[in-house]
Amino acid sequence: MAVSIPYNGEVKDSEAVQVFLLKDNGIVENMGGKYDKNTNMVTFTTPHFGKYFAKKVDKDEIKITFKDLSGYEWAKKAIEFMASKEIIR
Repeated sequence: MAVSIPYNGEVKDSEAVQVFLLKDNGIVENMGGKYDKNTNMVTFTTPHFGKYFAKKVDKDEIKITFKDLSGYEWAKKAIEFMASKEIIR
């Protein structure tokens, strides 16, 4: 399901706004997301409800991992790089 949450802070060109899931065990997981500066909303896809928050991050620090890359180690770095630049999701 697609969900949108607000983010009202200032965002520079070198920054992105990502959505994070706060799990019950305290672990924080980056869910990604696409920030729309016109609406100040971050839209992301999730299979379940939970505790989510939007946070500004430096685009160079974005690390998006994919659960279905097992066995494709040769492609993992390139795929994660393209995801961090919002070329793919």
